Amino acid sequence: MNARLSLTIAAIVAGIFGLLMLAAPSQVLQGFGTPAHVDGVVVSRDVGGLYVGLSILFWIARSWPAGPALRTVLLVGVITQAISAATNAWAAATGTIGPAAWPGVGIHVGVAMVLLLALRGAGDAAV
Repeated sequence: MNARLSLTIAAIVAGIFGLLMLAAPSQVLQGFGTPAHVDGVVVSRDVGGLYVGLSILFWIARSWPAGPALRTVLLVGVITQAISAATNAWAAATGTIGPAAWPGVGIHVGVAMVLLLALRGAGDAAV
């Protein structure tokens, strides 16, 4: 998969979730089966801001030529998504958050795989 398509997908997904966490943190937390305490709302908004920032970075990097900068952005995306998937999976498996979190784990894994496929081909001329 080429980097442009992978980064487009990652930018859209990160942007949607980031904006949701910024605009409706209580609803996002409740969707995970977690009560919306004030500290959770603040953290949700913080994470939302980070995902919006990643979304903008992914969108801008779509036009970058193959090279170290592009590979770094792809790698950061893979790592971010993998950590988020693992964190949410652990929380869902241990009952910290509800089972409604599992689709989100799948989305994180899917985006990580898309970015990983692009990273593997980031040295190719087709990027």
